[in-house]
Amino acid sequence: MEDRGAEANEKIREFVDLVKATTDGGVLTFAQVESRPFMKFWQNFIICRYVEEKDDFRVIFFGTDLERHFGRDSTGKFISERKFDQSGRSLRDVHMDAMKSSELSYGAGDLKEESRDFKIWHQVKMALKRGDVINETLSFIVFD
Repeated sequence: MEDRGAEANEKIREFVDLVKATTDGGVLTFAQVESRPFMKFWQNFIICRYVEEKDDFRVIFFGTDLERHFGRDSTGKFISERKFDQSGRSLRDVHMDAMKSSELSYGAGDLKEESRDFKIWHQVKMALKRGDVINETLSFIVFD
């Protein structure tokens, strides 16, 4: 996933600053995401849970702003159902790398849907911990 300016995006920086202040360098937890300081970002979240039996990630939360931009709600869908890749890497691999890493992963790209305007997106993706287990990813995505 290419950066192409995601780290410089004002909304991405604001979100990442909150993550860093909240986690003190650790992995963000689901309980922290549910807290008041994160509420303003919920509409731009995608949370995916790894399903070992399918070796795939299921979307368990798809923010309302993303639904508006993508023109659909992907909640409940597996990411393998999306028929594109990012720079030759499967979307599953991008999520797997994020889940297994303590690093933030930045990316940007183009969203061109039929009958929709061309849009540039920026995102940061990270591991998400629920209880004592890290088996989810959180993506924060904004559009220009």
